[in-house]
Amino acid sequence: FNSKTGKFFAGDLVSGGDCGSQGIGFWTSTNGKTWTTGSCAHVGGADDRPSMWSDNEPTSSTYGRMFVSWNDYTTNCGAGGCLFVTYSDNGTTWSTPLELNTGVFYRNVQLTGSPRGAKVIGKNSAVFIASMDEGGGGNNTRQNLIFISTNGGKKWTQVTIGQRFNPPGNVNCGYFQAVAPIWRHMGWGEPAVGPNGVVHYDYAGAGTN
Repeated sequence: FNSKTGKFFAGDLVSGGDCGSQGIGFWTSTNGKTWTTGSCAHVGGADDRPSMWSDNEPTSSTYGRMFVSWNDYTTNCGAGGCLFVTYSDNGTTWSTPLELNTGVFYRNVQLTGSPRGAKVIGKNSAVFIASMDEGGGGNNTRQNLIFISTNGGKKWTQVTIGQRFNPPGNVNCGYFQAVAPIWRHMGWGEPAVGPNGVVHYDYAGAGTN
């Protein structure tokens, strides 16, 4: 929900039409019941795992700005598509996609922000994109990463979260690790910003036994 525009925004991968063969499309609603086809956040050919967040902090200079991150598999960053982000102040016009990494595959995990960022960091809310270096897949060790922007999505800083770790799961499902028999799980987590702007990240790793 975007409190500045008073609208709900729903986005997902779209095959065909104005958003390309596999881009990111949006729908809008003022009541959560009746929906209208909206804009394309990205016209793509092989986008994957889009994640979204809206800056609903009224005191933020980017109040109402919406962010979308995703992997674009028409680009080549090692084992997968490069990580991109775009933003919009009205849900209609989107910024030129910004590539966050080169050479190494970083999975887009989850995008979130700090609703208290304007009070903690300054006039802008803080935006966070959780990502993962999957080490080439399978049972290889993982590395959690986070990209941070405090200027409305124009510039991002990469930060390493903790040490490399062993993924959950006990069988391989091609590139992916899985919990037998069918639960595919790479260890992706969930970021959140709590009181006083403290950033938390919950994720799954291999335990003992």
